[in-house]
Amino acid sequence: IRIAGEINETASLAYFQMKKAYFCVLKIFLQLSVKKEVILAPDRMNFSLESDKDLHDAMISGISSLEQQSEELVSLVETTSDKENLDLQAHIHSILGDVYGTKASIYMLEHLRHSKILNYFGRFGLKLRHVLPLKEKVELQALSDRCIREFLLSVDYYKKNNDTVGAACAYSSISNNIRLLGYYRKAKQYLALSKQVSSEKS
Repeated sequence: IRIAGEINETASLAYFQMKKAYFCVLKIFLQLSVKKEVILAPDRMNFSLESDKDLHDAMISGISSLEQQSEELVSLVETTSDKENLDLQAHIHSILGDVYGTKASIYMLEHLRHSKILNYFGRFGLKLRHVLPLKEKVELQALSDRCIREFLLSVDYYKKNNDTVGAACAYSSISNNIRLLGYYRKAKQYLALSKQVSSEKS
């Protein structure tokens, strides 16, 4: 980002800013994975150790900062990136698809932590969306829908730019993201589209 800014390479600047936004979200996911290991006292009213409480508070503060940084970068890129640069727009929307796909995974991670019954349901192949209350189910679905929408936008740009490999990768990413929600039939449909647009060589 620094080098792209110094040489005024706006396309590269927008690309790497969006990449940074994605890695901020990815880091939130990793932080939450650590957070769920923080030990609570037996009565579950407080932390077992003072160090656990300090670690928890530090992670909450860090996650909040990462969320704000990611949102600011996404907003900046969406408003300043060159809309006529098909290759750039394809990559930007593809990365945005990854951003919202990861946010959906974060949502599942946070709710899975609070639902012990899901471990039981999981043995029968049921997914989180099957047992969530309606409000949470709608919120999770909204993140998944946004993920799909961004990847489909990237497909449009890839096709306009005659980039069949990019389009195939975007369709494959959609398939992987909705698979995590248990939409296996729909996931297979997008995987078939991925194979359809790609050539044997690619």
